[in-house]
Amino acid sequence: MGGFDEDVGCVERCVRRARSSIAIATCYFKADEAHFTRLLCELLPAAARRGVRVRLLLDATVARAAIAR
Repeated sequence: MGGFDEDVGCVERCVRRARSSIAIATCYFKADEAHFTRLLCELLPAAARRGVRVRLLLDATVARAAIAR
């Protein structure tokens, strides 16, 4: 079974390869962690620019903290 780094790599590969849509729903999101910041600030916007429909559903408390950054 893979570890955390392998899981993060898998998510990044999936986002890069997406062609039509990406939907992420999570109640655990730490905006101060580098891999999540990269996902939010680089990978998801790049996917949207490619024409991929991007949806991100976060817990309200977590979302406020992420947006505030």
